[in-house]
Amino acid sequence: MKTGQIINYEGTRHEIVQVSNAEVTTRMVGKKSSALNIWSKTRLTFMLRAQQVILERRQFWKQGLHLTPQTKSAGSR
Repeated sequence: MKTGQIINYEGTRHEIVQVSNAEVTTRMVGKKSSALNIWSKTRLTFMLRAQQVILERRQFWKQGLHLTPQTKSAGSR
């Protein structure tokens, strides 16, 4: 994570304003007087990864991959 980087979280864009050892400070993009948000690095990383997993699963279901027939293994008869 770098200063100036834009991250998307829950449909809003946040610009990283400051990065320290344990915290990341962001502000919402497009707002004139946006309050600063302070995140722990661990929590922000976890939230962004969880969001990515949710998007991947939605795509999986949208494509109908869960409907493709699975080959049965020989031992499951």
